[in-house]
Amino acid sequence: MHTVGACEVMWGRLCKREAVVNLFCGHYYGTIMSPGLYFRNWVCVEGRRISTAIQSLDVANVKTADANGNPLLVSGIVSWAVVDARRAALDVAEPRLFVADQAPAVLKRVVAQYPYEAESFPGVEEVPTLRTETEVVASRMMNLLQERVDVAGVRILSFQLNELSYAPEIAQAMLKRQQADALVAARAKIVAGAVGIARDAAASDCLCAMTDQERARTVRDLLIVLVGEREAIPTVTVGG
Repeated sequence: MHTVGACEVMWGRLCKREAVVNLFCGHYYGTIMSPGLYFRNWVCVEGRRISTAIQSLDVANVKTADANGNPLLVSGIVSWAVVDARRAALDVAEPRLFVADQAPAVLKRVVAQYPYEAESFPGVEEVPTLRTETEVVASRMMNLLQERVDVAGVRILSFQLNELSYAPEIAQAMLKRQQADALVAARAKIVAGAVGIARDAAASDCLCAMTDQERARTVRDLLIVLVGEREAIPTVTVGG
């Protein structure tokens, strides 16, 4: 549909998931929402077609920093649809471009409020992270983006993180850190288990019959075997 010469009659077909915003001499005077075939006089009238179908937008390779200042590469997927054709046609130049411009800014702002991952040291309180609170992060991004695109007559249906990783310049260092954290946590668990086993052994009838010196030496050897990384080598004392 478009503006034509005087006294010319045009027809147009309106499909499902589509709307036509009508302007008369540049002024808004109505929106056609129902699908069908229309005949009308288009003198001084302009019809702007707006799709109301659900659309998706890929927000790719946004470089930002998390709450700890670590550089990240983040991408996301936005699902959205036009719910107010008049605002989409008149208040912004292009709804899709408007959403595409606002989404990366929202993604950076929300990601900057969370650390990529939490510290795994014993005694450190757990905090929400980008890796563990994906639903919370997605909800905050969707709500914030909705506030920004209301002017365009757009409804945000979802805003999900797609990929999340450290930036290349620190990725190798962070991988070593993750491995170190995992090793520390594993060793702490092994030590805690070994102490429990040694305590039970010291309270057993077999060790109770020993002298204090013998019992201490046996518990020490047991801890070495349980905590040590090498396999135990049995030794036999020969002679008196």
